[in-house]
Amino acid sequence: MERDSVGLSERQRDAYLGRLGFVEREIAEIAEIAEGLQPAAGRSPAGAGGAERAREALDRLVWAHQTHVPFEDLSINRLHEPVQLDVEALFDKVVVRGRGGYCFELNLLFEALLRSLGFSVSPRMGRNMRNLPEGAVAPVMHRAEIVELGGERLYVDVGYGGPMAGCAIPVADGARVASGRHEFEVRRSDPGWWLVSYRSAGCAGGGDSSCGGRLGDEDEGFKPVLAFQDAVAADEDFELLSWYAETHPTSPFVRNLILNLRTEAGNVSMRNGALTRVDDGDSTTTEVADADLDAVLREVFGLEI
Repeated sequence: MERDSVGLSERQRDAYLGRLGFVEREIAEIAEIAEGLQPAAGRSPAGAGGAERAREALDRLVWAHQTHVPFEDLSINRLHEPVQLDVEALFDKVVVRGRGGYCFELNLLFEALLRSLGFSVSPRMGRNMRNLPEGAVAPVMHRAEIVELGGERLYVDVGYGGPMAGCAIPVADGARVASGRHEFEVRRSDPGWWLVSYRSAGCAGGGDSSCGGRLGDEDEGFKPVLAFQDAVAADEDFELLSWYAETHPTSPFVRNLILNLRTEAGNVSMRNGALTRVDDGDSTTTEVADADLDAVLREVFGLEI
């Protein structure tokens, strides 16, 4: 499927990178790497070692996004405003106004950023597999991205409101990465699908965004996170899925206030009034009163509503 290669303008790209916490020097470094991804006479994109630098930059971008832009469904659950799957509207929401969003928003906007940097990227449809009763099947209601780089396909996801690798994961049967205090694994699933699973691991440092931590030798202990389809999707495919997610009375986003933000030592999340912090493997949960919600959104998740 041929896809439009238009991303963000250079001004928007740099503003987006600033929203992700990159300073001017780092933005210039990433822009330099991006230039190496562009086709030029006499060389292939990402050639001559460029793929390795681009992979490192990609991992940094994923980590930065997860630690600066929260997963949140406030538009649906609290503000009752329409979700606009339009890059310009999402740029205004996430970059200009400092908001977050959910998978259909965040991964769409992140794809536009990656395209503006020269990455070859395309979306995939997926379904949640976490905490499902035995035999249950969740509907397809997720957007993720696949980056093709240096002859390798890489799964990237900045819009999942739960455990997810803070870096790219190779799309190869049995591929594993260590990220933070978890290991993530990709395996072939049903025909045309891949399964992403995770488990706790003794990775060095909760803030390791390089995916270079220690991996266990055994195969036990992995829990399903999500499955994604091995076929390029169109942006139009997600319009109906997002409409269902924001309007159907059984949608988890209609029924629950959900927020999640990765931190250097773990993550902080909220489901309705339960605020949970995970720091270096230790978890604490406190109840948030309605009167304190705005302050928590501002002080914990960096959101001004």
